[in-house]
This record gives sequence, C-alpha cells and structure tokens, in this order.
Amino acid sequence: MFTMAIALLLPMAVLTAGQAGASGGTTCKPPSGTLTFSPGVGATLKAQTISINLPIKSCVGGGVTGGTFKGTLKTAPTDLAMLAKQAANLKFTVTIAWNTKATSTFTATSNTTIGKVITSKVSGKITKGLFVGLTFSSSQTVTYGPVVGGLIKTLNIKGSGSITIK
Repeated sequence: MFTMAIALLLPMAVLTAGQAGASGGTTCKPPSGTLTFSPGVGATLKAQTISINLPIKSCVGGGVTGGTFKGTLKTAPTDLAMLAKQAANLKFTVTIAWNTKATSTFTATSNTTIGKVITSKVSGKITKGLFVGLTFSSSQTVTYGPVVGGLIKTLNIKGSGSITIK
C-alpha cells in the first residue's frame, strides 16, 4: 500500500519540480537584429508581411542560455505615411525556440512611440511551453533600413534593455 502511494505521488513530484524550475524565468542580453517587410513599404498602399527572426543571447536563469525570437505579422495595406500609425500598437504571435530545444509561445503586444527616436516595448504572457504563465518583456529602438528601389524592406532593432521573462 505504501509503495503504491509513493508510485502515485512520484509523477506529481516530477511535474511540480519541472514547473518550479521554469517559474524563475530568465534574463537575456538586449535584442538586436533586423525585421523584414515583404513586399516592402513605399509610397503605394500594400499589405505587408513582417518576418521577425531575432537572436536571443546570453540568458541567465531558467536553464536556457539563448534562442531565437520568431514571428510573422500581416498588416493591412500600408505606405510610409501610415506605417508609424499602424506600428503604434501591434499584436502578433511569437515563438521562442530555446537552445535546449524547448519553446515558449505568446501573443506579443508592441507599443511603439515615434519621435526623434522610434522606441518599442514588446510584452506578452507566455501561454505555451517553457515559462508558461510568466511575462516576456523587452524594449528597443527601431530605425528604418535603407530605401532600395523606393521601398523600405527592413527595420533595424537595437535593444535598449534586457529581455526579461518573469
């Protein structure tokens, strides 16, 4: 009877230990990289697909050391004049593929302020995978990539604060 009770409790203890390890979250180096627009933003209204593929580096805590922040966002038809207004409050689904092969998925909200410097804060509660229930947050500055053939096809991202998951 005692052996059976231990056998029933052991899986619960393993599950609880796994969740406790992830509950501490992680802190990573500020993000840097490039977002890509397709077909490119110019003077003509066109729907855009924004591809996000940013490296996450130098993480401390949570059993991870890095990964890749991936997502895709489709916009309504936009042009250069409208881009800043549409970027003010975007929502998109993100998956982080960690170096451990684990993943974290969440819906991110990007709050962007356009001024002399474009700043963006991205946050979202992780709903699936590693760190479920914790909140991702990062802050960064954004600059337009070069204009090629009258189109901007990239945004340059430079982190202004650490990525945190807590």
